[in-house]
Amino acid sequence: MLFDEPFYQAINEARWGALQCMLATVEEQIGRVEDLLDLGCGPGWFAARLSAEGRCVRGLDGRIELIEEARRRAPLASFDVFDFDAAAMEAVPGQADAVICFGLLYHLENPLRALRMCRGMARQVLFLESMTLPEDGGMARLLPENPNETQGMRVLALLMTPDAIAHGLLASGFTYVYRYDGEAVGHEDFTSTDERKKRRDIFMACDVQVSAPGLSPYTPQSLARFKY
Repeated sequence: MLFDEPFYQAINEARWGALQCMLATVEEQIGRVEDLLDLGCGPGWFAARLSAEGRCVRGLDGRIELIEEARRRAPLASFDVFDFDAAAMEAVPGQADAVICFGLLYHLENPLRALRMCRGMARQVLFLESMTLPEDGGMARLLPENPNETQGMRVLALLMTPDAIAHGLLASGFTYVYRYDGEAVGHEDFTSTDERKKRRDIFMACDVQVSAPGLSPYTPQSLARFKY
C-alpha cells in the first residue's frame, strides 16, 4: 500500500511526534482526552497507536477499502465510511473530545466546509495537519487531485495557505488557533530552506487559551473585500 512506503511512514512519524506533544499540552491545561475522531484515517495508522494507549478512537474515511484495512490493522478502534465532500452538514457523525484531521484537507474540493464540520465534531480541540501553499495571505489554489486510489475522492482539490486555514478555523467558531513549530516536527516538509519551500503545517484549534513550547498563537492577516 502507498501509505506503507518509507516516504509516508516518515511523514507519519513526524506527525505522531507533534500530536503526542499537543495531546500532552491539552491534557495538562484543558482536560483528559478520552475519545477521538480520526478524520481521513486511511488504513488506521494513528487510530492503531491512539487506541493502544487506551483511548476510544473512531476513524472515518471515504474509501471502503481503506476502512476495511484499518479495521484489520487497528482492531481496538472502530471505523466507518464517510465522504466529507458529499455528506450533508447536518450529517456530522457525532462528537469527541478531540478531532484529528491529518492529511485530509488538501484532498477536498470544499476544505472550508470540512473545517466547519470539524468544529461540530470537536468538543475540546482539533489537531489539523495539511499541505499548504508557501505564500502569505488568505489564498487558495485549485489543483487536479492525485489519481492514486488511496488519495482524494474527486478530480479536483483546493490547496490553501496557512492564513486561509486559520481564517477558516476562526470562522467555523474556534476561539484560538495555534501553529506547531515546523522545526520541532523533524521533517523537511515542515520547514523552508534556500533550496526547498515549506510544504506542510500543523495547527491546533480550541476554545481555551494554552501555552506550550512549540505552539505559537496564529493570527492570520486581515482579509480585504474583493473590488470589482
